[in-house]
Order: sequence, then C-alpha cells, then structure tokens
Amino acid sequence: MSSSALAAIRATPAMQGGQWTSDLHGIHRALAALGHAEQPPRPRHGPGPTAIEGAPGSWAEWVERWQATSTLTPGVRASYRSVLAKIGRWLAAEHPEVTAPEHWTRQTCASWVAAVDRMTVGDFSQWTAGMRSQGRIGKPLTPESKSGYLKVPRAFFRDLHEWEWIPLRFNPAHALRTPGSRPGPHGSGPPGDRRRHLGEALVGRAERRVR
Repeated sequence: MSSSALAAIRATPAMQGGQWTSDLHGIHRALAALGHAEQPPRPRHGPGPTAIEGAPGSWAEWVERWQATSTLTPGVRASYRSVLAKIGRWLAAEHPEVTAPEHWTRQTCASWVAAVDRMTVGDFSQWTAGMRSQGRIGKPLTPESKSGYLKVPRAFFRDLHEWEWIPLRFNPAHALRTPGSRPGPHGSGPPGDRRRHLGEALVGRAERRVR
C-alpha cells in the first residue's frame, strides 16, 4: 500500500475519529518500517487548534482570520470556530460553489437554516469517535444546539460586515434568524440587540416627556 493510498484513506470522513486515526498511524508506521511506504506525518499533540479539514481552504482561512481578530474570550472563540468549521464542511458537500464568506447570499443563509433544522448529531463533524462511543450519532439536535448553530454565523457575518472585510449583501440578524423567533420592536436580532433597541426607545420616550 502506497503513501498516497494511505493519505487518501486518512482523508476520508470515516477516518476522522480519534482512535481510528491513531490506529491508521500505527499501520502506516509498520508499512514504512517494511519499506512499503514513507514515514507517516507526525501526529499533532502540541498546543493550538487542530487544522480544519473537509472545508474549502478559503473558508478555513477566513475562519482563522476571524478567530485571530475577535475579542470574544478564547473559549467562546474556540467553540465558534468548531461550528464555523462544520459550516465549511456543509458548504463543501452541499454548496461547493460557495467557498468564502463573500459568496454567501440570503439563499445560502436560508439553506443553512433548513439544514440545521434537519441536522443530527455527528453531521459534518471532524471528529465523531466520542459521539459514537456515547451512542449519540444520528440523534436529533437539541433546540439549544440548533439555536447555537445559527447564533454563530450571525455573529461571524456581523463582525465581517462591521469590520468591512466583505460587502454587505444581507442582514445576518434577519437571514439567519432562529425559526419561530419573533422580531423585536425594531426588527429581529439577538436578545442583546433587542434589549439595546428597547433601551434606546425608552430613553427617547423619556426625553420627549421632558421636552
């Protein structure tokens, strides 16, 4: 078995579980010792996030750039990065023509909202060994998970628009709204935005009374 064949096996979705990757590494080392293949790439054990796999390269670069710029806490950024990587793998499978954030339209957003509604545990994940061992693979997502899978791209695109990294082609608060959520008095959006709008309205009302 050649090095290229082993690399192809390593890249398949079925091999994206932690234990399976470790087993393949051992087989690769044994074949290399017998002279049938080159030495396998060194497994990653150092600090830093694992490279995003299965997503368009341009999308992954935008995600890394966003993570390096965002002022969210490290833990929240890492969590958001995981969801954005999942979105990238979904794009590769369902919308291969969309390879970067600037390609997104309202229709792309609608497609992602629909995909989240049908999604099950493990879909478009890079690592599934833990989920599989817990018997969670294939189970429906909880409402909280679905809400999170829409909250993350809302924040991502809002930042890219505010930082003027990409053209404004849609309003993330509207296009990626959680189904069933009611628009606030000043339009739909995350609860924090609605509270801010409400506060501004109350202040304006108080100022008018003073006059």
